[in-house]
Amino acid sequence: MEHNPNKSRDTKQHAIILQRIDPENKKKNSKKTSVSDEALIEEATSLLNTANIEVVKTFTQERLRGPKYMGVGKLEEVKEFIDHYNHNDSNDNPIDIVLVNDSISASELNYIDQLIDIKIIDRTQLILDIFASRAESNEGKIQVELAQLNYLLPRLSGHGKSLSRQAGGIGARGPGETKLEQDQRHIRSRMNELKRKLSRLETMRMRRREKDNRQSAPKVALVGYTNAGKSSWFNVLTQAMTYEDDLLFATLDTLKRDVQLNEHGFSMKLIDTVGFIRELPTELVEAFKSTLEEAMDSDILLIVIDSSDDAYMEHYDTVTEIIEKIMPDDEIERIVIMNKSDVIERDISSFQVPTISVSSQLDDGKVVKDKILNVLRGLYESYTVTIPIHDSNTLYTLKQQTIIEEIDIDEVEEQYVINGFISNKSLLNQWI
Repeated sequence: MEHNPNKSRDTKQHAIILQRIDPENKKKNSKKTSVSDEALIEEATSLLNTANIEVVKTFTQERLRGPKYMGVGKLEEVKEFIDHYNHNDSNDNPIDIVLVNDSISASELNYIDQLIDIKIIDRTQLILDIFASRAESNEGKIQVELAQLNYLLPRLSGHGKSLSRQAGGIGARGPGETKLEQDQRHIRSRMNELKRKLSRLETMRMRRREKDNRQSAPKVALVGYTNAGKSSWFNVLTQAMTYEDDLLFATLDTLKRDVQLNEHGFSMKLIDTVGFIRELPTELVEAFKSTLEEAMDSDILLIVIDSSDDAYMEHYDTVTEIIEKIMPDDEIERIVIMNKSDVIERDISSFQVPTISVSSQLDDGKVVKDKILNVLRGLYESYTVTIPIHDSNTLYTLKQQTIIEEIDIDEVEEQYVINGFISNKSLLNQWI
């Protein structure tokens, strides 16, 4: 039967997923493989849903990685399913896309493209497309376009028939629809132009960071696996209403807010960052390195983990691996926030860094602030000073710039005796 083009269809695109399962992983870790494979497919489904694409079916094949991603028999099975599905009058929404849930080479893409006659994209291309649709700042848009061109350049000669199917939709945002048909010289020229723009923006950002570093307010960065609840915690701690949704990469551009940590007025600068993901495309790691370095310049990293996800430890490992790629010499203090304790309580004794089990849906903001203050005390120097009772300006400065633990009044000497913690004792000479 021929598919009737006059039938109504929804605004979503529809896709199938191709997932290769490595048999070597089963031999090495048979207990975890089934969960891991299931998690890979679930994550691919979430990525597609984020891009407004509905999954129709998933095809898996146990196969070692070779020159061809899947065997010809499996791909013919996929093609037969797509043909039958798309030419069935009962289906108003044909399959538009095949997602290969892996990062594949141009030759692998071309091989699949020769056998399946609809648009083929891989996991990297899908993530790049989602980033392209969500970038809002000028720098974010430049970084995404540069990442897309980095991805595209080595694949120009291997897209085969897919070149004619890149007219729009997923895998064609940003430079996709106009750059695919242009030559390598033009793409390299555009990449150089984007790098120059990023360099100028980076210089401006470094100046702002130097100015921020002259201030004594500590910087604390929220990092974590995408959709772990970072934006929720940013809102809880800042009392802000930034965008949050049950979608991957809900936050793309870096956000910063001042947050008061104690009753005296001592504050931190809280930074929210883009979510990490398993096997984050190299193009994106490099493109967003400058932005993430701002977070890596923090005093404390708050690593948010979704404790309700069975793969929570795998997510934690992914986050720490990406941090090490960006900042290999990183020695920043870390606090693990095991989010969604209202859903499930996990054993946190195995973590080697300070860890708390909390929920952004409960009144746990003070618990997190107290943990941050406790870690800062370990980084700061203790001090004791006396100031005249009438010196309100110095008292205000100490409340704002240091962690005051105790204020006593010496009525005989008419002075305050203040105990607390400060990032650098030499600052006291400027104030007292």
